[in-house]
Amino acid sequence: MKIYRIRSCPAGRYPSPVPPRRAVIAPAAGGDIGAAFWAERERRPWAFDLFQLLRRVDAQDGQRYGLGRAPLPRYERLRLGQRPTLGFAAANITAIVPADGARKRRLDINGFGLFGPNGPLPLHLTEYVYQRRRQDKDPALAAFANLFHHRLITLFYRAWADAQHCVSFDRPDSRRFDHYAACLLGIGQPARRDGALDAQARYYMAGHLSRRTRGAEGLRSVIQHYFAVPAGVRENLFQWLPLPADSRLRLHPRHPNARLGKSSCLGLAAPDIQSRFAVDIGPLPWRQYRRFLPAGRGGALGQLGDWIRQYAGMELAWEARVILAREDYQGCVLGGGQPLGQGSWLGDNFSTAHRGDFIYRPDEQTAG
Repeated sequence: MKIYRIRSCPAGRYPSPVPPRRAVIAPAAGGDIGAAFWAERERRPWAFDLFQLLRRVDAQDGQRYGLGRAPLPRYERLRLGQRPTLGFAAANITAIVPADGARKRRLDINGFGLFGPNGPLPLHLTEYVYQRRRQDKDPALAAFANLFHHRLITLFYRAWADAQHCVSFDRPDSRRFDHYAACLLGIGQPARRDGALDAQARYYMAGHLSRRTRGAEGLRSVIQHYFAVPAGVRENLFQWLPLPADSRLRLHPRHPNARLGKSSCLGLAAPDIQSRFAVDIGPLPWRQYRRFLPAGRGGALGQLGDWIRQYAGMELAWEARVILAREDYQGCVLGGGQPLGQGSWLGDNFSTAHRGDFIYRPDEQTAG
């Protein structure tokens, strides 16, 4: 448990505060949520949940530190405490005392504290503190206990907030679950998160990307859900793998690949049917077909490549075939906007089949 140590400090001893970090919902001007927000809660404090209120303050109040993380009390805008009473509270929040000059706004709660019928202290101590405060006008003992109440309540809220995924989106400096999901996917290092894909989209597909055995059905599901288009995967495509120069057959007595029937291979390439696959996108209408062209808006083709590399790795070769629906065939029209070699055809479409002539091969693009 971390306890504050309150002592006087000369001006300028501490470094000047940095600008407040940006929240999901930008704080109001002046760094406060707003007078209307607090007026409603001061009028009916019992109608609001404690954690809901603290979460709203933590996200929108524009403070440099979140609740439960400040190194000194002066960096916090609220004071949390307990009002001693022997009654059973019907709500967590009893009262909200507005700020007055140097005094900060105070929240009195009953669901957590030392006093009361649910507290750890004997009831006669609660009665003693209550009488001192009400009859003798001496709140010293209650205020002293509130020093510990404030710290323990903020830590209790922080323990709850750190375990909630949705709360981590309130402040960009508290997205711990993003790091957890990134480590689960193997992209925990910031250098491995580069690319055209949004990080939240990768976390959404964590069920597919975290599997050790990745099949064609998983890749098809990822592409369909992300792009909202029909997709298919064709496996075991035939290709020729070029042989390195030191692996080709040479008539030399000391060459390791010159043993006929054992280690020799004729030709400059070897046939292969297990390291290449194809992804079929479509059939698509012309509006969606243009997105997957190299010059299409939104970079859908680059995102498709990032998804395939994220799912299948770098050791497999692949190609993507974008299929245009036969109903959207336009031929070649001057001024129609069809890119040559990608979305234009000469003549009329007498065939009833879809047009799948555009094939993108990233290995050839890199080589060229």
